[in-house]
Amino acid sequence: MSALLAGPALEMVSAAGKDTLKGFGNDAWWVIIIKALLIAGAIGYVALILLLPLGAVLTEAFKHGSNAWMAAIGTPDALSSIKLTLIVAAISVVLNTIFGGWKVSATYQYQAGGPILWNNSDYVYFGGNMKLDPRSVDTPSFDKSVFDTGTATQFQYHIRTFSTAFSSLRSDGINDLATSLMKNFRLAEKITLQFKADAFNAVNHAVFAAPNVTPTNSLFGTITAQANRPRLMQLSAKINF
Repeated sequence: MSALLAGPALEMVSAAGKDTLKGFGNDAWWVIIIKALLIAGAIGYVALILLLPLGAVLTEAFKHGSNAWMAAIGTPDALSSIKLTLIVAAISVVLNTIFGGWKVSATYQYQAGGPILWNNSDYVYFGGNMKLDPRSVDTPSFDKSVFDTGTATQFQYHIRTFSTAFSSLRSDGINDLATSLMKNFRLAEKITLQFKADAFNAVNHAVFAAPNVTPTNSLFGTITAQANRPRLMQLSAKINF
């Protein structure tokens, strides 16, 4: 049984090897020459820009022997330069670890407010400009004098004389900025610590709810609530391995 299976397997391996060799052998002679020239040119370019300058530096450094080089390394100026280089390198590594590689993203959303719903059917409206200010919270957000707010003078039979909504009378709109700050710290070859800081409604911009629209209520025309949440910040850490 094993012998029977081994035969087709060897044939498959042999066929794969032939296909590979065939792929290398299909190129014309001029294609092979061009490939060889390109490879030689790449090696020569690397040698020209890397090996040749390195060889020139080493030749110049050791042309008076290794003793002269060691003596030059031991001079106060050389030791001071080496010390300064190591200090700068150490500081750079620390600063790069702390401040380098951060990713910052932000999302801004702006949207006009929705129409105010006048869901009470007993509005006695005298007419005139309401002068709506959807962000007025210290005073009524619209002119209440254009309505009859007396309880005894309201319509008895709930006659609808006022539209449910107007395109020009809208509540406060959405104006929100969310930001995110993230960095990956490499702890090992395949282990990273991801730190992330998020800020929702980063500028703490309040979006106010619609005003009270019940004419007989003492808060008629007053904004008493906030439609969005205040600034929310969260910190998170995640280990990837």
